[in-house]
Amino acid sequence: MADSVTSFGEYFRDEPLTHYDAHAQDTSGVTEMAFMFDGTSVSDLSPLSGWDTSQVTNMRGMFQNTSVSDLSPLSNWDTSQVTRMDFMFRNTSVSDLSPLSNWDTSQVTRMDFMFDGTSVSDLSPLSGWDTSQVTNMRDMFQNTSVSDLSPLSNWDTSQVTRMDFMFRSTSVSDLSPLSNWDTSQVTNMAVMFQNTSVSDLSPLSNWDTSQVTNMAVMFRNTSVSDPSTISGWDVANVTDFTSFLEGAPLDSAKTGDMLDGWTDGSPNTAADLQTGVTLGIQNADFSQMDTGGQDAVNALCSNQSWTINATNAPADCS
Repeated sequence: MADSVTSFGEYFRDEPLTHYDAHAQDTSGVTEMAFMFDGTSVSDLSPLSGWDTSQVTNMRGMFQNTSVSDLSPLSNWDTSQVTRMDFMFRNTSVSDLSPLSNWDTSQVTRMDFMFDGTSVSDLSPLSGWDTSQVTNMRDMFQNTSVSDLSPLSNWDTSQVTRMDFMFRSTSVSDLSPLSNWDTSQVTNMAVMFQNTSVSDLSPLSNWDTSQVTNMAVMFRNTSVSDPSTISGWDVANVTDFTSFLEGAPLDSAKTGDMLDGWTDGSPNTAADLQTGVTLGIQNADFSQMDTGGQDAVNALCSNQSWTINATNAPADCS
């Protein structure tokens, strides 16, 4: 490769490459490394340890769909100019993130799918990451063995708009580390905690959901029984609650309390919510809700044309 090269984007993508002797490669002028090794048979990154990545802005999908497991050769990479790390390690054999603990992520805007489908379980190496510019965290830890979210408690999420699928099919159960997350810009939370062991939603009670439009499948197949702790959420802009709590062992009265809170005028009445919305609370029984919950269901179905999938729901809710 010529010394003047600036792009390695997709250079070896889907090629039958198993080893790349890059020790002498001059990468000082390279800005683009997106999908460089995607779909190859590369597993050993040690030849890349001395690369000058100081000008690189795009590392999207760089090692996606490879057998890479050891990231230690990347520990000293200069990532200070990188804006895209989405898909970077997706579907790899990576489990230990400690080599990335000192990475400069201050310019990164996209981290979606970054560790999706890996063997990652310990997020503590990421606790000091600067996420102040990140706008997309979609699917970031989906299909991993992550259980402890405490390393993420101080992450700056003030610019994030997408959190959909973020922790889907993980081992997460305790959401308290996320209690102080700034969700004021988030528009999509769909499928965020599906297929987890989450049961207590109270840590999310103060989340700013005023911009969210999609909460479909958000808590599907979780262990949530009492959703009343999110009764204070502002859901005025949500257009999709499909399968929201489907498969969860819902307490009917507490589910009614959630709906009562969403429509009691603080901050919204039923008339303030979107029309034609589908809400999935399949294991909640309308007949076992308190008066406030039943009134909320009736107002949403009769006046806002909601479809509410619940046991013994009124006829106009279907």
